[in-house]
Amino acid sequence: MLAPRRLTLIGLVLAGSLTACDAPIVGEWRSDKKLGNGERNVLTVASDFTGTAEIFATPAFDHALWTRFRFDVEWEDDVEEYDLAMDCDEGPCDGDDFVMECIVIDEENGEVEKLECKAGGEWHGYVFDFERHVE
Repeated sequence: MLAPRRLTLIGLVLAGSLTACDAPIVGEWRSDKKLGNGERNVLTVASDFTGTAEIFATPAFDHALWTRFRFDVEWEDDVEEYDLAMDCDEGPCDGDDFVMECIVIDEENGEVEKLECKAGGEWHGYVFDFERHVE
């Protein structure tokens, strides 16, 4: 027979994993508008608290020069928002790791449609507004 502490720990682990699977942030997202280069930023959030992102940006000195960045993502549910740690792994990744705070917005008949994120670090001020990607 399992001790009460073990049962409690197993229950907490199961509850945590169910919460992640059901978290409204889980899924495929893309920027709600096409960027100046005709592309869209893409964010994939998995139920195992990981994900990936492909973000396009321009340097401050040349807004016509678009650069692609790829990020590995680790996320956590912080009650009313989600914190996404963005770890740059492809592109000119010089100090480009950052954290985004995201809020899921329920817009149509209880279905999640929008994800608004605010970034820190070098990405502060960059607009990260996503919509759920449905094919």
